Amino acid sequence: MSTREIAELTGKQHPHVMRDFAHVCEALEIDPSKFGGVYLAGNGEERPLFNLPKDLTTTLVSGYSIPMRHKIVQRWIELEAKTETAPTLPTSYREAMLLAVERYEQLEVTEFHSKNPRPYLEYSPRSIPPCPPLDFSRITRGGAGLVLG
Repeated sequence: MSTREIAELTGKQHPHVMRDFAHVCEALEIDPSKFGGVYLAGNGEERPLFNLPKDLTTTLVSGYSIPMRHKIVQRWIELEAKTETAPTLPTSYREAMLLAVERYEQLEVTEFHSKNPRPYLEYSPRSIPPCPPLDFSRITRGGAGLVLG
């Protein structure tokens, strides 16, 4: 998570979050340049930021208020959920080819079904035999019943 995102989530100014992270690095004897990056400001100017791993993000915000810490924890959960659902890239040529074949077959099936839609009903009204005619002439008051002809 970047120091810029931490600043947005906590409502702090970005330079203050950068300063706080510098104090964390100093206390832990970590070189902050390993986490350095840049972003483009609104005027197109490049400005520094830090991209922090989860452990340093948590360490940094543990000195902040409870609501701020909670926002950061919720954001980390979102980020981790995205990486769990992200597709994995093939690691070998063979895996890449197998993935390509699988995707091509899925595309073929999709194209076939879009060109050949299945009807909702397998039967048309013409394929259902008509009901036999009813003979109402044999109906009595005593309930003798209806006779099919």
